[in-house]
Amino acid sequence: MLNVGLVGAFAVAKPHHHVTVPTSGAASVVGVTDAGEPSGMAPPPAHILPGFVRTYVNDFSGSSVPSGWDVYSGVPGGDPGGQFGSGHVAVFNGELQLSAWSDPAYGGAWVTGGLCHCSLSRTYGAYFVRVRDTGPGPTAVALLWPVARVWPPEVDFLETDGNVTSSTATAHWGSSNNKDQNSVAVDLTKWHTFGVIWTPGQLSYVIDGRVYATVNRADEIPNQPMTLDLQQQTWCLSSWACPSSPQALKFDWVAEYAFAGSPSVDVGPMLSTNLTSTEAQQIQALATDAADLHCNSIALTAYDPAGIAGGRSTVTLVAQTLRHDLTARGATVAVSEHVVKRWRGLHAALLYPSGHRRQVLGRACAK
Repeated sequence: MLNVGLVGAFAVAKPHHHVTVPTSGAASVVGVTDAGEPSGMAPPPAHILPGFVRTYVNDFSGSSVPSGWDVYSGVPGGDPGGQFGSGHVAVFNGELQLSAWSDPAYGGAWVTGGLCHCSLSRTYGAYFVRVRDTGPGPTAVALLWPVARVWPPEVDFLETDGNVTSSTATAHWGSSNNKDQNSVAVDLTKWHTFGVIWTPGQLSYVIDGRVYATVNRADEIPNQPMTLDLQQQTWCLSSWACPSSPQALKFDWVAEYAFAGSPSVDVGPMLSTNLTSTEAQQIQALATDAADLHCNSIALTAYDPAGIAGGRSTVTLVAQTLRHDLTARGATVAVSEHVVKRWRGLHAALLYPSGHRRQVLGRACAK
């Protein structure tokens, strides 16, 4: 059977997988007091946020960029006046530092640093960074970027636009790049913990444990694998975010959390005999969650109220794809298949998005 129980203080609020992030939980995700850390705070514990489990943490204690991170180089997309340089990314003194300066190696142009945690992606989760800026000039950005490299979507949960007195959080969505933007006043020359909590029904933007803005519209919320990216960028040709002196963006640590609620996966019409790329990505995301959370089983349920032939073949196709993805990850997880004609009670509220008549749903860590 499907595991329809929710973790901690989560509750079903809308029929399209909406869950409410408990403010008390988010308030804990600031860090742990530690005088030995550059920011005075060590990363938060693994189970501090109800409904999530920490799956990655790095406090940059080494002397080189950690394994799994890819450093940017070249001209940023959409900004022909900008320039990323690998030499502008460094790890030392317990910090990851992105530095902007007028670089003679690039003809005196203002060059900045950036990198992505491209080796680890997921659909839904929570991301927190402990960060400060040395001064105004280049814009500082911490964001989620789609693995498919088809933009949008994009979720910027820290973006300074070149100043050190405020930050914006922006959800980009739709083919015409629609934006939902929120801002918060903050002294960015001091250490702060910025974060985003991303569930199927909500984006919650967090600073120092305070949820200061949320996004609840389903079409604005990404539902595909994303990665964490950290970067500086100049926009001198556009007459903003242009430095007048060298500046550095410093990260004490990053912490990434998996969404332990492991969302349902809608993989399309029951009569389909092939999987679209989006459906394959959704199945891949479910496999990733199952492997990360060390699940013992996954339940796939085909919803077929009319009893149309083809339901069993579709759920079997999904199961085969899922088993292949799990095997590739070295995960041993039992995958069960069901076809039902109706949902009752919480099943309907949690797992049946409006507008879909026949579908296959999956849930990691089924019990």
